[in-house]
Amino acid sequence: MTGGREKIWAISRDLYVVLARDGRYRDTNPAWLSELGYEASELIGLGFEELVHADDLDRARDAVSQMLDGDVVEDLELRLRAKDATYRWFAWTCVPDGDVVYGMGRDTQRRRDLDEQQRHAQKLEALGRLTGGIAHDFNNILGGIGGAIEVVAERLENGRVDGTRRLLDAAGGAVKRAAGLTHRLLAYARQQALSLSDVDANALVRELELLLRPLIGEQVTLELRMQDGLWRTLSDASQLESAVLNLAINARDAMPAGGTLTILTSNIAHADIGRGRRDYVVIAVSDTGTGMSPSVIEKAFDPFFTTKAIGQGTGLGLSMVDGFARQTGGRAIIESTPGQGTTVSLWLPRHVGENAAAHAHVNGAVVRGRGQHVLLVEDEEMLRSIAREVLEEAGYRVSDCAEAYEALRLIDAGPPPDLLVTDIGLPGMDGRQLALTVRETLRNVPVLFVTGYAWDAFADSQTLPERTAMLSKPFSVHALIDAVADLLGGTPT
Repeated sequence: MTGGREKIWAISRDLYVVLARDGRYRDTNPAWLSELGYEASELIGLGFEELVHADDLDRARDAVSQMLDGDVVEDLELRLRAKDATYRWFAWTCVPDGDVVYGMGRDTQRRRDLDEQQRHAQKLEALGRLTGGIAHDFNNILGGIGGAIEVVAERLENGRVDGTRRLLDAAGGAVKRAAGLTHRLLAYARQQALSLSDVDANALVRELELLLRPLIGEQVTLELRMQDGLWRTLSDASQLESAVLNLAINARDAMPAGGTLTILTSNIAHADIGRGRRDYVVIAVSDTGTGMSPSVIEKAFDPFFTTKAIGQGTGLGLSMVDGFARQTGGRAIIESTPGQGTTVSLWLPRHVGENAAAHAHVNGAVVRGRGQHVLLVEDEEMLRSIAREVLEEAGYRVSDCAEAYEALRLIDAGPPPDLLVTDIGLPGMDGRQLALTVRETLRNVPVLFVTGYAWDAFADSQTLPERTAMLSKPFSVHALIDAVADLLGGTPT
């Protein structure tokens, strides 16, 4: 070595190494001692792979093969074991030269630690925005409900009923807003209760067209570009409708002076979007509006992040859309250029199977029971009491209890139920385990699962078992009656 090179070799904090072609150490610089704790004498003759983390060995061996072929290896990140048995990340550049290989490893552990600290800070920022947004919205909702109840109570005490219907309707509207907020939060967290079925995305978008045209206004032109022969996808049709509506509303808001809103469907084969190569059905919603900067795109899926003015948006729309897409096995992708427009694409896994019945909206007909026996299992006493009263008024005989083992005792005592209605998140045995146990003896009994969010009870299956349905809390009494009647084959009156 020349004097200058010797100085660099001696003072550099980067790891320098000379390896034999068989991968054994021939020489190392002093940085190996300061960075990893090894004297040169401890390393010479040792195989390079002996210090490499087990999870990185395959990449290390591939790099050795490259060098044996005479190729230069650059930016190969590997973890090396220090003398104290900890591991640190180094990015290696290696150059073969005759019967030796010269290598230089730059410490990337510090950068990784800083990146992790930054990610942690960003998570805390998002969490703060999330909790602040939830508190703000729920305090407004609770204020409305509490105020309405207080005024109604005072009027009833004074023998007045004037205006109570209006106040109760306002409280009911607040409950619906709270339910919408929790559903969007659960979608963001990928914990909403999904009712997956075989969906024709082309048909779903065409159904939405009549709703979208008046919604986006006359200044915005709506174009639909539907791919012929579009594959089907396994999804929740109602949640998919909500996701497309959310994207369309965002696109409209990005074009205050008007423009073109395009909804395009397509088949994408063998694409890898982070879940391995598979086939996808893509629904892309594009606008010709203001576009987004890279910094906005980076935060666009964060909960309660919004670029809209105060009072014009919750900031949950895109986070809900992405959470829903990921929960069904896909994802949402944003492409945008400031001043030119934005495209948000929903990538949904292709479903290969028998075509299901077309998605239809529930009608408002009243359905009554004919004395069928319903077993209701719900650990929240107030909900159980209200559900029982509603079902009895709808013409059903109801037995109720608070936990699964009590439900099994009621079944053993008889008579057997015609329908099991059970919360999923029961103490002890959960609702799915209860349903499986009941069906060991009552094989054909229909089951209505009720849940506040998608518990891990169904993590091993994309679809609900046969003759079952899912009802998300909070639900209206009419939704409960309709779901029960549907499973029992009731008829409208």
